[in-house]
Amino acid sequence: MWLRSLPHPPEGKEQLRGGAPKGKSTLMSYDKAVVDFQFAYNLKQSKSIYQVTGWKDNLAPLTVMPRPIDRSNPANALVIADETVYFNNTPGVWRRITASCPDSEEPHVTLTNEMTLPPGVLNQVRRLRWNIEKVFDQHERKLEEAKAWTANDTGKRIQAIAICIAHNLLRLFGAKIEREEGIVDTKVIRAWHDRLAGRARKAAEVGRELPLKLYQDLYRPTEVSLQFIRWLRSMLLPATCYREALALLRPLMKKYL
Repeated sequence: MWLRSLPHPPEGKEQLRGGAPKGKSTLMSYDKAVVDFQFAYNLKQSKSIYQVTGWKDNLAPLTVMPRPIDRSNPANALVIADETVYFNNTPGVWRRITASCPDSEEPHVTLTNEMTLPPGVLNQVRRLRWNIEKVFDQHERKLEEAKAWTANDTGKRIQAIAICIAHNLLRLFGAKIEREEGIVDTKVIRAWHDRLAGRARKAAEVGRELPLKLYQDLYRPTEVSLQFIRWLRSMLLPATCYREALALLRPLMKKYL
């Protein structure tokens, strides 16, 4: 099953499969503002595209039936309830997954029409969507692309493509220097682990447990630190020697200066 996360559906159902080969399903994580039951049903029936989104408070299921939860599966550690739900005048079968947040009183409630994966996996899919949201935040703040270049659709599309290219080049270059030079953004990784440890302590204070291993196994940094972006800008403009530039980068990747 392939996973995609989109802010809204583009034109053309086949595009939503994201290049998934024939015979493979696609799982799409949406913002909860995008709930079109008929559209979702058509995608599932015609293209094997399943949706995961947030539960909206105004949803009123006609029927709710509990589903068994495999408590031996560590992915389900935070799951409170897994239910099959039916809505009036709405096609298809849906599923409501309620999961706890160990360091908060607010539960996470997920709506999906995928009926086979463990509920904890689907809950984490929706949680990991936040990583993609952080990329948009990076575009606005760190790449200074908070405003549109133009008012027409063509210009906006060109701008979006240019931003995506810049982001991918940053990630590819980061992977290159990690692979060839052993340079990793240690400070960002350390800060993430410190935040996770803080959440674990906060959960323990109220008698709950944060599944650290689950969160650590799913860790995948999507942002690039501002220090790395500033270093790259400053090295590109005066055409600095590559080896000299790397020597200047190493201390920047170890701590915030």
